[in-house]
Amino acid sequence: MSSTVELLLTSIVFGAVGLLSPTRAAMTVVMLTGKTLPWARALAYLAGSTLVFGIAAVIGLLGVQAGGGAESALTIVAGLAMIGVAAGMTIVHRRRPAQTDVEPKHPMLSAFGVGVGVSFQSTGRLFVLLAGGYRIGVLATSVPQALIYAGIMIAIWQGSIWLLMLMSVFMPDRFAAVERRARPALDRIENGVIGIVIVALLGAWLLYVGVRA
Repeated sequence: MSSTVELLLTSIVFGAVGLLSPTRAAMTVVMLTGKTLPWARALAYLAGSTLVFGIAAVIGLLGVQAGGGAESALTIVAGLAMIGVAAGMTIVHRRRPAQTDVEPKHPMLSAFGVGVGVSFQSTGRLFVLLAGGYRIGVLATSVPQALIYAGIMIAIWQGSIWLLMLMSVFMPDRFAAVERRARPALDRIENGVIGIVIVALLGAWLLYVGVRA
């Protein structure tokens, strides 16, 4: 497998984990159904969460330099830690974001803060991005290439927010149905077996790559 194909697959697979987050999806719905500046608030929320997740990915990229040639050992550690995250997901229940009808005094600033806060609550997923960024850093041959593929990973990671925003404009009836029914289904994905298995498989894959190298 060529390094370019492996980089692309790594970006897609790690980025796809973020698509399974009901908390961020639910908060996007809240932002888009408010009375004050729904699109502006949704974009501010997206910016806040992207900032945190982007920093996590960049820290993962920097971990390659900090490794000082110990890429195999660090990859093994990352794999074991992700398996630990998967184990923790079986016993930790995420807090649901509080919904309120009271409009904030500064809606865009508030939405940005909510995006940052919700992202920091996703500690397990932040580590997934750290591991993804680290793996991209190992495979990339240059800093620009690493940043491009890390950007692809983040874009896919935030895809659920973009899809909901576009749906609210072009398919309002479908968006209304999502608002009523999607969250319980998404909860089953993230807090159930599927999300745990995905994270565990990524950890096992990193562990295999580290041992094999």
